[in-house]
Amino acid sequence: KMKKNFMLLVGALLVVGSLVGLFMVYVKPQQEEADAVERVRKQVAEATEAAATEIPESDTMEEETHLYPWLETATTNFQGQEIEWGVSLADNSSLGTTIGVVSCEDLDIEVPLVFGGTEDVYLEGQAGLHEELSTPDSIFILGHHMKWGLFKNLCSAQIGQEVILETIYGTYVYEISYSAYISEAEYEADNYAVCQGSDLVLATCDYENGVKGRRIVKCDLVSE
Repeated sequence: KMKKNFMLLVGALLVVGSLVGLFMVYVKPQQEEADAVERVRKQVAEATEAAATEIPESDTMEEETHLYPWLETATTNFQGQEIEWGVSLADNSSLGTTIGVVSCEDLDIEVPLVFGGTEDVYLEGQAGLHEELSTPDSIFILGHHMKWGLFKNLCSAQIGQEVILETIYGTYVYEISYSAYISEAEYEADNYAVCQGSDLVLATCDYENGVKGRRIVKCDLVSE
């Protein structure tokens, strides 16, 4: 009888352990992401309210010609020369600054967005606006393909689905116009050509026949 009770106890512990494991792998990260999105949305609302109360500097100000006037072409020193390379935030905010939320209801995507998509910015639990692959007219957002979500469902993107980018600088609505898997080699060979050419490009890891590559989803602006 003691042996039977012991086996029942072990079985119960294994079940509890499995439930805890599932919670840590799937439920907890999703809840943390949802909490982060709620915090960012509050920041977006506060920034929008503040912008609405600001007095325009001048009615004769020259209009911005870029799609994303809150981004400006960055310059860097390379081999002793100043060259244009990627973008920076026009308000001089640094890498890692939270700037909004990117979402797609059809794909169950709702992810906090920070400025920065290189190794300098930790993208666990958030997406990053890639500062080296974006321009003031075409932004590239990179997100991890996680077991519990993030940009995982991006691999199922369909043409015509709506993507919304809510930022502290304004809200943009897009329609997916292109979705494709490309090999890692193709992405690495010329990622500038792959990542540009649309108003918004989203990317994550994808697999085809067991081979790791990239899912590239391009979107056209519908309204802002």
